[in-house]
Amino acid sequence: MIFCLRQLQEKSIEQDRPLCMVIVDFNKAFNTVGETGLWQKLRKYGCPEKFTTMIEAILTGMMANVRVGGEVSESFSVTNGVKQGCVLAPMLFSIFLSAMLGEAFRDMGDGVYIQS
Repeated sequence: MIFCLRQLQEKSIEQDRPLCMVIVDFNKAFNTVGETGLWQKLRKYGCPEKFTTMIEAILTGMMANVRVGGEVSESFSVTNGVKQGCVLAPMLFSIFLSAMLGEAFRDMGDGVYIQS
């Protein structure tokens, strides 16, 4: 990874282009997806309304408990994130992340050219 970062840095200097990097820690990434933002992204990127409504119904109003030892907590509302273990979670997170990065770098222009 350090080699790749160094190459990007050298190429940006060679080509006299600004360098912008985003380094993201994906630890517990699925927990960071906001529901409202997810519905908006799904609709904006053309997911069928039936699909979006179905996903919204699955994820909205989730309740959870925490078990520590033999004790189980009171139920509480889960307002962020997609269900861990859900087969749709990676796809939903990927759509959300792609949309966020696309919006963040929309006006950045061309990147550096690396000849392979």
